[in-house]
Amino acid sequence: MSTATMLLPFDLPNRSTFLVTDELFSPADFIIHSHVAAQAKDRSYRCLIVSMLPDVSRWKAIAAKSKLNIAEKVASGSITFIDVLPLIRPSRGEDSPRLHDLFDAVSSNLSRFNSEDSDVILDGISSLQWMGIPSKDVVRFHRAVRGLCRKFGSTLLIRHHVVTPTQPDDVFRMLLQLCTYHIDVRPLASGRSGAVSGEVTLYFGPSTRLIQGVQGNRRLQYRLSDNSAVFFERGMAGGIL
Repeated sequence: MSTATMLLPFDLPNRSTFLVTDELFSPADFIIHSHVAAQAKDRSYRCLIVSMLPDVSRWKAIAAKSKLNIAEKVASGSITFIDVLPLIRPSRGEDSPRLHDLFDAVSSNLSRFNSEDSDVILDGISSLQWMGIPSKDVVRFHRAVRGLCRKFGSTLLIRHHVVTPTQPDDVFRMLLQLCTYHIDVRPLASGRSGAVSGEVTLYFGPSTRLIQGVQGNRRLQYRLSDNSAVFFERGMAGGIL
C-alpha cells in the first residue's frame, strides 16, 4: 500500500480526509481528476465517486484529458459511481429528501472493495443544501461517511463549492473542523491571465499534526492547459513545479 496519495500538487498521507473547495470561476476538477488518474495506474486501486451529476459524461470527458478511460475502469470495477438524485428523492408521505438511502449505498459499495488502496469522493455534495436538505443533515452525512472511511481505511475527498467566499456557510465551517487537509482553489484576485489561471493553497486541518516534508499553508499558482495543469511559486510563472 502506498504511503502517500497524489493530490496534485501535493504528496500527502493517504487514509486522510481532504476538503477541496473551489469557486465558480476556478473549478477544482483538475485537482480531483489528476488524483484519480494517478491512483488508477495501480490495479489494486478502488474508487467510489458520489456525484450529483445525472450521468458520468462530464467525468468521462474530463478524465479523457488525463488519458484515463473511465468506462474501462467502471467495467473492471476499479471505479464505481453512485448517482445521488434517485437515492434522495422524498419517500411517499415525506416532504423533503433524506440521506439514509445514499449513506446505505456508500456503505454497501465500500464494504465490497477488496483493496487496501481506496478512495471515496463526494463530488459537489454541497448541492444537497440547494435541494433543501438541512445543513445539520448534510454535516451528519459527511461525518458518517468519514467514519466509514476510517473503518475501511479509505481516503475521503470532499469537494465543496463555495458560493460566497466572504460569508462561509455552516456546512463549510463544519467541514473545516472535520478535514485533515484543506485544499482551496481560487481565481486570481486580479483576474485570470494567460500565464496564471488561479491559486491553490494547502492548509492543515485543526487537529492535523505537523508531518515531516509536508509544508502547511503553502500557496501556489497554477496554469491550466488543454490536458493538464502546471504549478509554480507566486511570481514564477515560468518556473514549473
